[in-house]
Amino acid sequence: MKEQAAKELKKPDLDPECTFKPKIRSFNTNNTLSDPLSIHERNLQWKERREAKLAMTREITKDKDLIGCTFRPNIVNTFFE
Repeated sequence: MKEQAAKELKKPDLDPECTFKPKIRSFNTNNTLSDPLSIHERNLQWKERREAKLAMTREITKDKDLIGCTFRPNIVNTFFE
């Protein structure tokens, strides 16, 4: 163990203060290949869900704005009488 550490420190390209060695996983392409939906299709689905959610939010806020309105005009159509 100590011998291995000593050998690594003797390497000229390694700085003795830089001992961090991250554990990096290799990129797995199987997940993207097995996904039946393309990126474009997933983006379209996301866009549809987003637009539906925005439309619902607009409806709710519009209804909330009308709750405080108490004025109800009494319109009489005298043009045809």
